[in-house]
Amino acid sequence: MMKERIVLITKDATCKSYLSVYGNKYVKMPNLEALAAKGTVFDRFYTAAPSTAMSFISFSTQKYPYQTRHKTYVKFSEQEKDTIFDKLYDDGYECHIIWEEKWVAMAKDYSQCYGEHSQFHLIHINQVVGAHNKDGHKIECNEELSAKTVQIIKEEIETVCASTDGKLFLWIHLPHVLLGRNCYGSDEDMFDQIIGILREKFGDDAIFVSADHGNMNGYKGKVCYGFDVYQTAINIPLITPRIDDMIRCDTPVSNIHIFDIMKGVVPKDKFVYSDTAYYAQPHRKLAILHNNYKYIYNKANGTEELYDVDFDPFEHCNIISRVVMDADRHIPTPLDQVYYYPHWDKVDEELELLRNEFKRIWRTETTQRTILNKVKTFLKKSPELYHTLAIWWRKIS
Repeated sequence: MMKERIVLITKDATCKSYLSVYGNKYVKMPNLEALAAKGTVFDRFYTAAPSTAMSFISFSTQKYPYQTRHKTYVKFSEQEKDTIFDKLYDDGYECHIIWEEKWVAMAKDYSQCYGEHSQFHLIHINQVVGAHNKDGHKIECNEELSAKTVQIIKEEIETVCASTDGKLFLWIHLPHVLLGRNCYGSDEDMFDQIIGILREKFGDDAIFVSADHGNMNGYKGKVCYGFDVYQTAINIPLITPRIDDMIRCDTPVSNIHIFDIMKGVVPKDKFVYSDTAYYAQPHRKLAILHNNYKYIYNKANGTEELYDVDFDPFEHCNIISRVVMDADRHIPTPLDQVYYYPHWDKVDEELELLRNEFKRIWRTETTQRTILNKVKTFLKKSPELYHTLAIWWRKIS
């Protein structure tokens, strides 16, 4: 049963490890902890894609990327239909979206899945960091600016509350880093203050807290996001009002089911998927989860990975290969003789199951497109040649 007033607050590129309810000892988040104490904390909640626009298309349409009509990551010419925003509107809800204005300019055109009747509230609260910090200038924390940022968000929340006294769905999506702070994960106390404002306005039973995706956070030598389906990038936070007396939920669930979860239903699908790209893109990586196992297929080089994320949550050892190279001795070594894993007897059966599921859902582009992608990848290794040919192609097209 849907509540009359529902608030979903998400924060971009937020790893579970940033939040105190998932073990972060370096930040105080009393409001989030209060929600968690009364609600349900999901430990195995997965984004359908570690990319903002793709993730939002999936959660809004309730479809995985491979199930959508999209082949590549391009600007959309038309709105997605039959989204959760459309369904909520048809059920009498006013849908309001509070977003950072620059994020809308950058990514909204790549998703267009927010319903024709949703009302956008655009505010300037983004601190440019990382890959978006083009000149690489140093950024200092500014507590006065941090307080102003929280106040801007508070005033916008109050504007939404004053605009309707009926059924309301409010979605707040916060940027990578809130204005006033200087790094991923440095603003979680501000995030908690905003959750506190929502608690005062709506009560604890109306609030859902999550993210669009995580980031690599130094894992496997990478610090950003978008091209990996490892745990830090796709296993995202979700804290909800209490569902079925569950304090913690360990069922693997995708963010395509957020609408069901808002109704108090936790789907139990056999497989959960996460995809870095649409089916015609050459750098695509697909993850398929079944119970504790995660299968990864890397399209660019045709390699496979398999992990037991319960036994090996940091995905150190790919258990597909039974023979590996001893990097120091430079000799092949039987993996099951040097890596302790108590369930070797289950690996072959699990791998066959996941490979069959992969074959069932995998979509590919035409042979012509495959060749073009390979040529494009090759040419990008020589930027000058690629640039010259691109100019020539535009002239003759």
